[in-house]
Amino acid sequence: MARWYGLDYRDRWRYDADGVRRLTLRMILVRVRYLPPEAAIARIEDPGVTWRLEHHLLDDLRMIVEAGITHKRPKVHPARMRAATPTRTVIDPARQRKLVDARRRARARRQHHEEG
Repeated sequence: MARWYGLDYRDRWRYDADGVRRLTLRMILVRVRYLPPEAAIARIEDPGVTWRLEHHLLDDLRMIVEAGITHKRPKVHPARMRAATPTRTVIDPARQRKLVDARRRARARRQHHEEG
């Protein structure tokens, strides 16, 4: 945290003139939660978010140049695919039936409400 915020963790046990801790657990939590994506802890917490805007722009340029040279569609960089691909959740058939039934009931309620 010293690199990003200039904090010294030893301040956790130091007090200011009024007897208040110089660094509280909440202060640490907030700063860790909002670390930039290139911080090591942020990459451990969310490994899919590794590319910043500059990385995406440079890869776009690489793909344009490669397409101009080879006259073929260039391959997408593997790291970009990981960052951009959403994870799909598999819904089991019983849950799917419940969702369909709930939507049907909601549609019937709306129609009943519109009719008066």
